[in-house]
Amino acid sequence: MLPFARAQQDDIWSLQECIDYALEHNLNVKNAQLGLQTSAINLKEARESRYPNLNGGVGLGLNQGRSIDPFSNDFTDVSVISSNFSLSASVTLFNGLRTHNSIKQSEIDLRANSLDLEQTKLDIQLQIALAYLNILFNEELLASAEAQVAATKVQRERTAKLVEAGTLAQNSLLEIESQIATEELNVVNARNRLEQSHLNLMQLLYLDPAQPFGIEKPDLESIEIAGSLLRLEELYSSAAATQPFIKSNELRIESAQLGEQIARSFYYPTLSFSATALTGYSSVTQQVVGAEERVVSQSVMVSGVPGIEGSFPLTISQTTLVPITDKTPYFDQLNNNRRAVFNFSLNIPIYNRRQVRSGVERADIARKQAENTALLQRQNLNQNIQQAYLDAQSALATYRQTQKLIEANELTFRNAERQFNLGVINSVDYLIAKTNLDRARYDLIRARYDYFFRTKVLDFYQGKPLRF
Repeated sequence: MLPFARAQQDDIWSLQECIDYALEHNLNVKNAQLGLQTSAINLKEARESRYPNLNGGVGLGLNQGRSIDPFSNDFTDVSVISSNFSLSASVTLFNGLRTHNSIKQSEIDLRANSLDLEQTKLDIQLQIALAYLNILFNEELLASAEAQVAATKVQRERTAKLVEAGTLAQNSLLEIESQIATEELNVVNARNRLEQSHLNLMQLLYLDPAQPFGIEKPDLESIEIAGSLLRLEELYSSAAATQPFIKSNELRIESAQLGEQIARSFYYPTLSFSATALTGYSSVTQQVVGAEERVVSQSVMVSGVPGIEGSFPLTISQTTLVPITDKTPYFDQLNNNRRAVFNFSLNIPIYNRRQVRSGVERADIARKQAENTALLQRQNLNQNIQQAYLDAQSALATYRQTQKLIEANELTFRNAERQFNLGVINSVDYLIAKTNLDRARYDLIRARYDYFFRTKVLDFYQGKPLRF
């Protein structure tokens, strides 16, 4: 895997590598892909339901005692071993367009699930981008906090020299030391927030927190702050056209409407055609294999013969042909016993204990639920866009105002620093000016990144690539 290989080489991840890795390993994405595969299988099954089915059957039986040969219908007193084979096919000729609508419904469900997958991927990309940006934000805060400590330590050296020269009181140096301790605590807190933001991104990527991990730092300073934002109406129109879940909800309404038609199809008769080919074998079936001549003798009493008194026996002999039989060979029987059965069947629903009507009512409710879900998500989208738009406007206004504030605080601090070094003002006034400048710098970093956060959300709703 390319992203993972890159991470193993230098432990530095770009935003695109994070997104690619997340899309490949995120479990929500994998579940959406499995759902799409299931929809594809359902569509194949629905399409195949238009064709005849084909089934084979094999049977083996043993009859003992007096029984009937299943193929000659002769009584026999010996054990009969029989086997039969069948091949049957059936096809539905009409079922109220149920099959046709089921295919259309499966096609729509496949498209809807495909859009759901795309929406899941977009949501993951937004989460990754915001987590990535949060790391950059906390890195800026940490760098700013460390720079403040460094600047205050330089001032401590100056203050120590002024105290030695008697220009400033010892208390001024102690107050500077206290300020350094406070700023060092700010560094610790900033480093903890940075580590937490790293952990958040690694958890989104399903990476081991013990693994070395860093991110590329883009040049955000070169990104110009927009003078204005899109109008709210344009933003919503763009989101409605680009967000996959909007189209997915519309498709699910169509699917629910087809589901209602499918449920109503059970009111109609079902016409089917079936054909079956059969053959079999019986162990007692005989066939004539030849004939032989036999002399048959019979004694009869003869009387009334002139010249002979009384009756006397007379033997009469005649020659006749007697058939010779043997068991019919197995495959000869299979060939002789072939037969076919063709059947048309019409199933007319008359009373089905309210099953069809209940199915129609449930399908109608499902359609209404799909419509309400689509409307609810459109309303949520509208509200989310309104909030995102307001947040972006507020962030832009805050950033501009903070720029003005930091310019004023920088002038105030420079003046206070000169006066403090000359001993004109005490350390309290100096530290107040420095604290105000430090706070303004923090606020500027926060305002700038807050603006980036908000604009990336607006880019997401406009379907723009999430890039820095």
